Amino acid sequence: MDPLLLELGMLLIFAGFAALAIAMLIAFARGSSTKVEGGGLVLIGPIPIVFSSSKRVAIALMALALAIMALYVLAVWLMST
Repeated sequence: MDPLLLELGMLLIFAGFAALAIAMLIAFARGSSTKVEGGGLVLIGPIPIVFSSSKRVAIALMALALAIMALYVLAVWLMST
């Protein structure tokens, strides 16, 4: 395994946790009257599984799934040529 990719992956995971912690602190500082919406996206091969608390978040996650799949197809196509 390439050490650079390992370090980059660990850095991205740490950045995600840091962003989550900062967002929670900002939401706590604003008060408890904020509306929270959330969702998740799981890609199992070419099949996206989307779950969310609102229709707006679900549509955004479906668009994200399409973008990720398009980038994957583009990367595979570029690597094969």
